[in-house]
Amino acid sequence: MPWKERSVMDERMRFVIRLQDGETMASLCREFGISGKTGYKIFERYEQCGLEGLSDRARRPFRYANQLPEQVEAAIVSAKREKPHWGARKIRERLLRRLPHAIKTPAASTVHAVLDRHGLVQSMGRRRSRAEGTPLSDGLHPNDLWCTDYKGEFQLSDKRYCYPLTVTDYSSRFLLLCEALESNRQELAFPAFERLFHERGLPRAIRSDNGVPFASPHGLFQLSRLSVWWLRLGISMERIRPGHPQQNGRHERMHLTLKKEATRPAGANLLQQQAKFDTFLEEFNHERPHEALAMKCPAEIYSASSRPYRGVPEPHYPFHDRTVVVTSCGRLCLYNKKINLSVSLAGQAVGVKEVDDGMGTEPIRTTFRSPWQNGVAERWVGSCRRDLLDHVIVLNERHLKRLMREYIRYYHEDRTHLGLAKDMPDGRLVERDSVRERRIQSFGRLGGLHHRYAVAAWQAILRTGKLWHGSRLLALLPNRYYLSLLRICLSAHYLSNFEMRRGKGQSERCSFSCARKVLMRHNSIPALRKQDSAHLR
Repeated sequence: MPWKERSVMDERMRFVIRLQDGETMASLCREFGISGKTGYKIFERYEQCGLEGLSDRARRPFRYANQLPEQVEAAIVSAKREKPHWGARKIRERLLRRLPHAIKTPAASTVHAVLDRHGLVQSMGRRRSRAEGTPLSDGLHPNDLWCTDYKGEFQLSDKRYCYPLTVTDYSSRFLLLCEALESNRQELAFPAFERLFHERGLPRAIRSDNGVPFASPHGLFQLSRLSVWWLRLGISMERIRPGHPQQNGRHERMHLTLKKEATRPAGANLLQQQAKFDTFLEEFNHERPHEALAMKCPAEIYSASSRPYRGVPEPHYPFHDRTVVVTSCGRLCLYNKKINLSVSLAGQAVGVKEVDDGMGTEPIRTTFRSPWQNGVAERWVGSCRRDLLDHVIVLNERHLKRLMREYIRYYHEDRTHLGLAKDMPDGRLVERDSVRERRIQSFGRLGGLHHRYAVAAWQAILRTGKLWHGSRLLALLPNRYYLSLLRICLSAHYLSNFEMRRGKGQSERCSFSCARKVLMRHNSIPALRKQDSAHLR
C-alpha cells in the first residue's frame, strides 16, 4: 500500500474532532507535538469561524509605519506618465516643487520602487560582450605557449595601487615575469614585454583574456597596439572566452599562490613590492616543487626559446599595389580621401590592393557604432530630415518617392554647401551683366518650402544679349533675336531654368542647341531658322 499523505489542515481537523469527543487538551497536545497555547488557539478559531478558522492566516501586518500615502504614490505615477522619459530623481524634484511643504517627499529610491511596482521602469538589458574566444592550443613543450594576465590590483601602504603583470610558461609552469606596475596601461606593458623577449626569446603563441591592454573591445578585430606588436613579431594570439577563467587555469592558480605569499602584507611602495615579487619568482621557479610536474621545480624543465628577439621586422607586401602608413588617428590617406581603419594600427605600414568586383568599386564597411566614418551620408540624411521630412506629412510610398525626387533636384541645383565654398553639387551660373536695375524673381522649391532667388533671365538676355556660364561668356546673341524673344513671349521661369540649370557632363553646346531648336520651332520667326545659327551654337 502507498504511503498516506496528511496535510496540516487534516491534522487540525483530527485535533478538533478528538477534542470534541472528550479527550483532554494536554494529552492531545503531547500526541500532536504542539504546545498548549497553540492547541487552545486552534480550538478558539474553530469555534469562532468554523472550518475556515483552521486554515493559515495571512502574516501581513495591518499597517506599515513608513508606508507611502496613496495620494503621494498616485502623484508619482501621474508625473511619470506625463514625463515618460524622466527618471526617479527628476520626478522627485518635480514633486518637491508641486507638493506643499507640509508633505514629506519620498527619497529617489522610494520613487524608483513605486515606478517599478507599477511597471513604469524599463529595465536595461545586460550588455553582452561581443568578444569571443579563439581556438586554444595544448602547449606541450616549453615556449610553445605563454600565459599572461594582470593579477587583481591591491593597495600599498602609500595609498597607491599596484597592478602585477605576470607571464608564465604553459608547459613548465615557469614564472617568466612578475612586474609591479602602477596601472594596466599599454605604455607600461611594452617595455616589460620587450625586456622579457630580450631575456627569454619569443614564444609561438600567447594566451590572454579579452581585457586591456591585450585586446581592444571596439578596435578592428579587437586588436590593441600590444597585440598588433605581437603579431608583427610572429607570435600567435589566443584568447579565452569572456567569463571563463578556467581556460587559463594554470595561470590563475599561480595568482592564488602569489596573492598568499607576496601581497600579504603589501609593500610600502612599488619598489618594495617589486622586491617581494622578485623573491617570490626565485622561490617559485627554483625551490617550490609542483605536483603536476611530478614534484619537480619549473626551472628543471624550462629552457629559453630558440627564437631570439631582433626587433620588429619591416613588413613587405609583394602582392599589393602600394604600401600606406596609418596615421596617428587610425586613418588611411589615399587618393585625397581619409579612410578610417583603427587606432590600434597607428604608425603601421599596411598593404593596399585595388580589387575589382565587376563594377569597379569595393564596399568598405564602417566600424560598429561609428557613424562619423560615413559622415557625408549621415549629413545628407540629417539635411533631408530637417529640410523636408520634418515639415511634410508623407501619405504613401508614391508620395515619398515624388518628394525625394524633388528634394534631390533641389539639393543638387539650389542648395548651397559650405564644404563646396557655398556652391551647389551641380554648380551654379553667375550672371555678369552690366544692368543696374535688375528684377529679382522667386522660384518655389518643394511646394514652397524653399525658394530660389535669381535675376529674371529674359531681362538679362534682352538688355545685354549675353549668356554667362560661371566666368565664361558662352554666347553673344545678335540684336535681331531680341524682337524674336519678345514676340514668342517666353516666360521668365522657363528662361531662368534654361539659363541656370545644367547637368553633370552636359556640354554648353547641347544646352544652346536645345535653345536654338525652341526658337526655330516657333512659326513667328521663319526667316531666322537658318540665319545666324552659328551665334546660337
